[in-house]
Amino acid sequence: MFTFSPNASIANPNVSNATGVLPIVNGGTGSNVAQTTLIQVTANNANATVSIPAGYGIASWSLINTTANAVTGGIKIGTTSGGVEVLTSLAVGASAVIGNTTLLKYVFSLASDTTLYLQPLTAWNSAIVHFSFICYRIIP
Repeated sequence: MFTFSPNASIANPNVSNATGVLPIVNGGTGSNVAQTTLIQVTANNANATVSIPAGYGIASWSLINTTANAVTGGIKIGTTSGGVEVLTSLAVGASAVIGNTTLLKYVFSLASDTTLYLQPLTAWNSAIVHFSFICYRIIP
């Protein structure tokens, strides 16, 4: 079971449009602690980016469309603007709640943070989509 770190900081200047970045600790002590981070970002009818910390991978992810507007063409996620290296296409209907669909890539750079670009295939269509990523540390 995951528990929230009591000294966690909600602000993170490395995440655009961030609503929160919260470290989570999954049991253990000392070097046996498996560090996990929750990263949340909102695409408010506009493209968004999120920064995956160096040495972390995506354990799970989800999204919630809080509007009655479907994202035209669905969404894509890339490591470059306009790219589809992580997710090529996912339909996001009106008021959709989607959890943990398959990604093409889960692990990124061990040496530097990786920016992920969250974009529609065609248009946001006034949709407001909240993304959540649970990331885990893959190197000690």
